[in-house]
Amino acid sequence: MANRTWIATHTGLPSFSVDAGVRVTTGARVLWHGEQAGVFSDALAAPGVPTTYQVGRETVTLTRRTIPGGGMLLTGADGRPVDGLTAWNNQDPMSWKSDASVIDDRLTRWSMRTPLHTGKTHCVLPASAEADAWRVIKARGHIIIAPGDATPGVPARMVTVNSVNRERLGADGTITLTIQWTEAGPLDVERLGGGAVAVITWGDWQAWSDRTGNKADQSEVTLARLIAGMPS
Repeated sequence: MANRTWIATHTGLPSFSVDAGVRVTTGARVLWHGEQAGVFSDALAAPGVPTTYQVGRETVTLTRRTIPGGGMLLTGADGRPVDGLTAWNNQDPMSWKSDASVIDDRLTRWSMRTPLHTGKTHCVLPASAEADAWRVIKARGHIIIAPGDATPGVPARMVTVNSVNRERLGADGTITLTIQWTEAGPLDVERLGGGAVAVITWGDWQAWSDRTGNKADQSEVTLARLIAGMPS
């Protein structure tokens, strides 16, 4: 099977189908180590930003689909975003605090590990999206937050949620969420696959099956062609 790269039609994610022995990287992130063949997408690609990947010996550039109109991404471990979120008054505030311990006027000590950045993200969402947003936020795992289009200096981030403040904006049920977070360290990003997620999830298959009436068993590669538009 030849290696294939494309933008998945149902998610807009940079996607890959590679043979065993093919390593896939972008910058410092390793999405696939190559021990076996794989079909996967990159959930940490920033929307609207051309991302260059090393796929075995080949270099390819793919651009994740954007969310127009000031939209933003809030996704769980599967890389599927909550629909209807909009960035609100978001200046991307972020902070860092040293863990230096000044014992007296002659001695200062630092821990072996550098503290992580913390920050907060503001978003607006309709009442219809609130339950899905809380489902993602309350999951016992990292989430991904990103602007919906290319935004200089604001990457897609894998984070741990520390706390969330909710406010109601109006009679139509529109709400705001302020998410306080700690950015994931490089070891966590690596442990979680470097951003690699399944091209087709169970939910993707269920939605496609309900729409088409096709309940037949299919291979992962076949479903990637039928649902995600993987080139033949």
